[in-house]
Amino acid sequence: SCYKFNTTATDWHTARSNCKRQGDHLVAMETREEFEYIIRLLKDSPAYFSLNWWTAANDIENEAQWVWADVNQPMSSSAAPWASTQPDNLGNREHCGDVVSKYGHKMNDAPCEFQYASICEYNLL
Repeated sequence: SCYKFNTTATDWHTARSNCKRQGDHLVAMETREEFEYIIRLLKDSPAYFSLNWWTAANDIENEAQWVWADVNQPMSSSAAPWASTQPDNLGNREHCGDVVSKYGHKMNDAPCEFQYASICEYNLL
């Protein structure tokens, strides 16, 4: 896979449609190796380090059943680890998954309308 890092902050649904319009999808980190590769890119870049990043992770359809949007795979926390005490569905309104810099670049659930940077993934044929 290849990745595009979009530092323009948008809500999750906009980030998802922006990726899809380019024939991509929001990043789905389906293995620990892929997760660690992405996180290393974020940590190594001063421009990316402190941002929060939307991923394809969401539980919009079924609360607490986290999936990767558009690849139709369950999200495995052994591949993409949650930050401590996350996901917590704070206020019963956190249904989209982001990588959070202040949590050591681990996964967090956030309101889908929050405005974050996003990562698109596309497969090279």
